[in-house]
Amino acid sequence: MANIGKGEVSLDLGDVGRFTLAFDMQALVAAEEAADRPIADLLDRAKRGFMGASRAIFFGALQRHHPETSIDDVDELLNVHGDTIAHALGKTLDASMPAADAAARAVEGKQGANPPGKSSGRSGAAQGSTPKRSGKPRRAASNSSSPPG
Repeated sequence: MANIGKGEVSLDLGDVGRFTLAFDMQALVAAEEAADRPIADLLDRAKRGFMGASRAIFFGALQRHHPETSIDDVDELLNVHGDTIAHALGKTLDASMPAADAAARAVEGKQGANPPGKSSGRSGAAQGSTPKRSGKPRRAASNSSSPPG
């Protein structure tokens, strides 16, 4: 049984059977090893339509509950049920990373008050501003070499 709180999603492929997809550490490592690429690269490539990346991610997502599933099995499932699988993979990824999404939204919210690159300089003055002297005005320097007397 899929547990959405653990990043698991049920996938019903009719006569083929029911599967539970999960994105945990085991899934991420299995996907990386299947494609010989880091998971961030795989996710980016899958979003851009690279089928090899999607295959590796689907393979990894099956390993927690269906370790007997081979890459060849994954290819057959994708050939017949590609759209259904793509939808389930999207749901699984969303369910597995809610904390990351919340953290990203929190960071975006904090940037409103003092976004990067808009901070003041070391002195506290706005960047590019001209410093103003405080206290009494200075006397002009004299041109004579002898001390005043």
